[in-house]
Parts: sequence; C-alpha cells; structure tokens
Amino acid sequence: MARHLLSWAPGMNFTVRPQGFEAESGAQIARRVPQALAAFVAVMGAAWFFEHRGHPGRDLAFAVLYFAESASLALAALLLRFERFRPYAAGITSVAACLVAVFMGAYHVWTDGEADTLALGLSFLAVACSAFLPWGVRGQLPLAATTLGVYVGAIALRPSITADVSAEISFLGLGCIGALSVGAAYLFDRYRLDLFRRTRELEEANRALREANEAKNRLLAAVSHELRTPLSAILGYADLLLDGTIEEVGEGTRMAVDRIARNARQLLGVITDLVDLSRAEGGQLEISTDTVPLDVVFEDMRGLAEPLFRERPIRFECPDPGPLTVRADPQRLRQVLTNLLTNASKYTAEGEVLLEAVPQPNGTVAVRVRDTGTGIPPEDLPLIFRPFRRSKIHEQISGAGLGLALARELVERMGGRIEVESTLGKGTTFTVHLPSGG
Repeated sequence: MARHLLSWAPGMNFTVRPQGFEAESGAQIARRVPQALAAFVAVMGAAWFFEHRGHPGRDLAFAVLYFAESASLALAALLLRFERFRPYAAGITSVAACLVAVFMGAYHVWTDGEADTLALGLSFLAVACSAFLPWGVRGQLPLAATTLGVYVGAIALRPSITADVSAEISFLGLGCIGALSVGAAYLFDRYRLDLFRRTRELEEANRALREANEAKNRLLAAVSHELRTPLSAILGYADLLLDGTIEEVGEGTRMAVDRIARNARQLLGVITDLVDLSRAEGGQLEISTDTVPLDVVFEDMRGLAEPLFRERPIRFECPDPGPLTVRADPQRLRQVLTNLLTNASKYTAEGEVLLEAVPQPNGTVAVRVRDTGTGIPPEDLPLIFRPFRRSKIHEQISGAGLGLALARELVERMGGRIEVESTLGKGTTFTVHLPSGG
C-alpha cells in the first residue's frame, strides 16, 4: 500500500516523458533535499528566537514542531540516499512537505496561534517547495491541497484562533498562492522536460558526429594507404629517371619527369597533412617533445627552400640562429616550418622570404616566417587557421587549405602558439612561439 502511494506522484504525468527523465528528476531531488533541510533548520531556528521573545509560553510546542518537521525532512533525505527509493523521490519529498504543513497546523491549534500567520507560513512552504524541488505538479498539487486542508482544519478545531485579517481572506489568499505554486511547478517541469529532450537530442547528435568522425578517420587511413603506395612508386621511378639510373634522358624529358615528381610530392604532402590533421583533432597524433637545436632545423629548411624558390625572383634569407634551442617535437617542428615556407612560396611572386629565430624575454623563442607576398585581407585572418578555409583572393592558387590548420594544431600540442600579421599587398608574417630549450 505504501509503495503504491509513493509511486502515485511520479506516475501522475501530464505529458509523455522520455526514458531517463524520471531518473534524472529523482537524482536532482535527492541532491536538493539535504540543502532544503539545512535551509529549513536555519530559518526555523531563527524563527524560534523571535517566537520565544514574543510568546515564551510556546517554547515546548515550538520545540516539538521544530524537531518533528526536521525529522520528517531528515527521513526523506535519508531514504533518498538509497537508489531503490530514487524513483519515488517526488512522492517521498511531497509526503515530507505535507507532514511539515500538518505540524504547522497542529502548532497553531496547540497554541491558539493567529490564523493569518498560519496562512502566511503555509504559503511560504508551498512557494518554497515549488521553487526549490523539481517535482512538478505531481509533488506540488498534494502539498497545495494539504495546505488548504490544514488551514481549514485548524480553523474548525479552534474557532477561537485570532486573526488580524479575516479567515476568509486568508483562505482565499492561501488558495490563490497554492494555485499559483501548482502552475509554477507545472511550467518549471515542462521547461525541464523540454531541456531534457534537447539535451538528449544534442547527445544523440554528438554521438552520430563521433561515429561519423571515426568513419572519416577510417576512410582517410584506407585512402591514404591506397594512394601512398602508387605515389611512392611514381616518386621512386621519377627519381631513378632524374638520377640517370635507368637510362640517360634528354632535357625535355627531364623537365617533364621533374614536374611529375613535384606534383606527386605535393599530392603526397596533402594526403599526409589531411591524415595528420584528422589524428590531431581526434587526439591520436603522437607528440614527443625534446630539446631541439634550431641551427640543425634551419639547415634542413635551407635545403627545402632551394627547390621552392629556384628559378624565381625570390630571395630566401635564413640567418644562423646560433645556439638557440626550443622544446618541441623535431619532426613536427620541421613539418610546421615546411608548411609555412610552402605557403610563402605560393603567395609570393617576387621579393623576399625570411626565416629567423628571436629569443623573447618571457622564456620563449619566436620563429618567424615573413614574406613580401600578396598578404591577407583583415576579414580573412580569423578564418585561415580553419581546415579547408582560404582567403578569397587566394582561391585561384592551388591548395587544400590544410597547412595552416595543421600547423596550429601541431604548435599548440607542442605547448606553443602561432600568430599571424598581414598587410594586404605587402606581405605576411607567421610567428611560432615555442618554449625555450635552454
């Protein structure tokens, strides 16, 4: 019988509730009941002090009331510590609140208290429960009905109860407040229900996105493997032809083979960037930081820059960084600088490209790649580090829009940051800030 009564309130649904909503409501109520108990003990303890000053003869009655009400709430809090009672959280706490209302009525009957004070106290109880406990109409309606019943019962049992405001007006006010508290509880419950559904929809969408991302990663891994194998063969045979290992080739053939090799390497670079970016975004890209001497890295960059700027009116400057070192992954740092220098070569028709390293007062080293190319419009600067996003003025130049996105991911995973400054028509400077290795 008791189990049936406790299950009545949670089962009183005005809308179809999705699976899991009742469990979440029970968990929220269970978390808030101890807070409600603490607030009740504090408020009623303060009220006891003022009641004693005005009516010292009511101390015994107030003590009985105080401990009985506190015990009711404490029992509800204790029951809800057990998982098996969580489905009945609304019913348990509603019963506890109704008991508090009954004890309040008993106190006023015992002490010949004021009818308007009782109505005010019952109103506060109803409003507080409506605002504090997310139990909806199923918990608030019994409490509102109980408060009205307690008030009528107290007047009937002790007609001598005095009132500065007529009992009829107090009853009407209590009824209005009770009705409003039920309406507020209903609206709050509907809001929580809508929020719960939206949250579940978002969780489902996120799950679908994660599955799609995993499928994309598997596809990229398969495609990269299938593409890298023939590209490696193309590059291998192209190098053999260029070296004259297979046979001597004429100048025209050499130029054609060299163009084949350059485009194959560019395609291989796009595939590598795409796979690395996908791994970095998924947290699967391994980064191993160490102390890296920049003079060795810059020497490698000079070797890379030679074919990039060969036979073009571009002067490449790369001053010796001296003994400067940084904390980074050597392979990934070379990959970042390669992407930045490749971009500089694409967007600089003539002029200068500079690679330099400058120690900073805050214990970092700024590695800069500066060019005198086309520059980037100010409105496009926030977008260039996003995958597949490129400045509109560069759309006619080949590129997948992956290099800068990957560079930022790699730099940040190495504990640094990357910045960009650009003036349209005058050039762009990318600055990679990394912790100093010294």
